[in-house]
Amino acid sequence: MTQQPAGGARYWLATIVGGVVCVGVAAALGVSQHSAAVAIVALALGGVGLLRPEIGALGILALAVPDLVATVEVGRFTVRASQVLAAGTAFGALALLLRRGTLLATLRRLAPVLGLFVGFALLAAIRLWALGAPNPVKGYAYAAWGLFVAIAVAGSLASVLRTPEQIGRGLAVLTAAIAIIAMFGIAQWTIGVAGGKPPLVTQWIGHLPRINGLSYEPSYFAMTSALALCLAVAAFLGEKSFLRQEIAAGAAAILALALVLSTSRSGWLGLAVVMLCALVIAVGRWRRLRPLQRCGLWSLLAAVLLGGLLLNVVRPDDFGEFASRSVDVTE
Repeated sequence: MTQQPAGGARYWLATIVGGVVCVGVAAALGVSQHSAAVAIVALALGGVGLLRPEIGALGILALAVPDLVATVEVGRFTVRASQVLAAGTAFGALALLLRRGTLLATLRRLAPVLGLFVGFALLAAIRLWALGAPNPVKGYAYAAWGLFVAIAVAGSLASVLRTPEQIGRGLAVLTAAIAIIAMFGIAQWTIGVAGGKPPLVTQWIGHLPRINGLSYEPSYFAMTSALALCLAVAAFLGEKSFLRQEIAAGAAAILALALVLSTSRSGWLGLAVVMLCALVIAVGRWRRLRPLQRCGLWSLLAAVLLGGLLLNVVRPDDFGEFASRSVDVTE
């Protein structure tokens, strides 16, 4: 008679509960959208995360950015496909840890990092209370939701992406996904400048589209693009990389161009910080840099200059007024 592995019953309990949650959420989405296809897609995503959390983790990273596609409205809430996938992945990672008998050890290892998220959520709530925010309840809800995401998603990612190879694969997927969205953003800008109606653009500066990719706001688009630019530059300049250097250089140039064209002042600040860091690293290691790395740095600089030139040539009055506001401390 074979002995049941430690945590076997708890493993099946976590799997069953996760399956019930995925089915329930998928059914709710299908009913709210009056679409069986939506329910099937959501259930498939949740099932992948539940049964293969290592694949679900990569899927979360690939779908982390889009806000305007693969989303459904449920009452006053917006539910994204990545959140359904995240729920399945979280339960799948929990079941995996229970089966291995490493749940407590993993929680102890993650406790210091997750403690930072808890502190940040509490700080956000205290700040809302202290400053008399106009809608504190909504702010508290955001803080609580952020804490849940940190524990459920960050915890499950850290539980599944454990080896350097797995972590590198995850970073490569995240960088590639955001770079592809940046290409879509550049296409938005090009269509708008040519006089067409670019898809999903929500803001304009006069007749100049403020590209937002697949996000609600240009600032959201710029924030994630700056994150991917950091990763691409790090991969390009690093001795060992999770991306091939040619791919990293191309992604960095695309992201830099998209950041300039987004006309997001926070995005420009992020771009400036990344460029400054890249310059400092390059100067310190210039003699050790390979020809491809040097060429890539010049390409990154060319992308920034090209973006600035395009903004100044196309609609110079609209852009000039916006750029002048970006250095106004009151703004």
